[in-house]
Amino acid sequence: MRAIAFVLLLMAIPFLGICQQGFPDRTKLALKSGDSQKLGRICATKVEFGLEGDAKEILGSEVAGKLAVFFKDNPPVEASVLFQGKSKDGRKYLICRLNTKNGGVFRFSFYWKEAAVEALEVIDISRE
Repeated sequence: MRAIAFVLLLMAIPFLGICQQGFPDRTKLALKSGDSQKLGRICATKVEFGLEGDAKEILGSEVAGKLAVFFKDNPPVEASVLFQGKSKDGRKYLICRLNTKNGGVFRFSFYWKEAAVEALEVIDISRE
């Protein structure tokens, strides 16, 4: 009986990585696919949203619309992680480079607090 339980546990280990796909991975996949709705769903109630230096605090529900316009004008081709970690103030961050069909290259900076339910608090987009 123990042998069966052990074998089942060993078989489940590869799936733990999939089930526990981290918040940064889900964020990067949504960015790479230009999924503004998915990014909007993982936002906090209020988000500091910056585009080319113009940062404003907006409702999380407004983020999807702003990103939809951005992705319409700049369809994603590839997204890569430049930096990922935890800042001195305790917030986690993910900095990505987004290459677009029209040749544009943008830097997306995402910040969030480590919590039971993680949600984006800052999204900053700048042209590289």
